[in-house]
Amino acid sequence: MLSPIHYLFCFIYFKLTRRIWGCQSKNHTYCKGELWQCVYCGIIICFEEGSTDLPELCDDCWNKFREKEHIILVNEYDEIVSISDKQIYQLESKNSGDE
Repeated sequence: MLSPIHYLFCFIYFKLTRRIWGCQSKNHTYCKGELWQCVYCGIIICFEEGSTDLPELCDDCWNKFREKEHIILVNEYDEIVSISDKQIYQLESKNSGDE
């Protein structure tokens, strides 16, 4: 449990910087909401980051996947898996040969 002094420190820090203590984002100057962890890179960020189509990724990871045109899947262990277009073509070729 956090002490009252810690809460006071966090409150003062937010009032002075408009940032939540512990937010590691370098993409925005003001924080909002709560802190959460990107499932791909593991950084701790606030609700100012994230997208609607891949809400479990921070802005940097979302951009990396979109720039490379990867398809992101979630496997049975709830882990993010990236599959490139080349790998999809190989899988489709392999599966069509089985028929």
